[in-house]
Amino acid sequence: MLLASDFAISNAELFQADEEQRYPTNRQGHRSDLTSDPLGPKSGGARSNQEVSAQVGESATQIKRYIRLTELLPTLLELVDRGMLGFRAAVEVSYLNSTAQKILLCIMDELHAKAPNFNQAQQMKQLYLDGALDEAAIRDILSSSKAAKLPQLKLPAERIASFFPSDVTIEQMEAAIVEALRAYCQESKMES
Repeated sequence: MLLASDFAISNAELFQADEEQRYPTNRQGHRSDLTSDPLGPKSGGARSNQEVSAQVGESATQIKRYIRLTELLPTLLELVDRGMLGFRAAVEVSYLNSTAQKILLCIMDELHAKAPNFNQAQQMKQLYLDGALDEAAIRDILSSSKAAKLPQLKLPAERIASFFPSDVTIEQMEAAIVEALRAYCQESKMES
């Protein structure tokens, strides 16, 4: 089985080799036409990532994602290989600098937390890009995963309406149900 890290590294190497073949450097200095161009490549041919994607059978976007994984710390890349950090989440985390990635790993260890999911990784990336990602923000994001994963309970109003007067709102029904459950739990504790 080919690991994500192996695929990322091989695609990055393939992409780099293609770029070097297309744009050999010379003694005159650096190329000035290698900037990203939304209208197409400046070299007149297909983009390197498109050629690589055709060679390996993946989309150009997916190739870019694999190459992005090479920006991860080895420990995070290993989590991707072991299936403990999702691929798309790993791509988002790869936008954090190495210091932020190290802090993430330390907080994961400290909290005994799982690797961030895609939404958490997106939040961290956005905070990082905004210059607002710090230890407290990472801790809050990783801690919020437990609350966010609780399933929603939906009860049709028709099913419980007979227990309430007709003028009671849905919010009042919810409050009464929560209070009844609280009282029930207290009573159960006393009986035990």
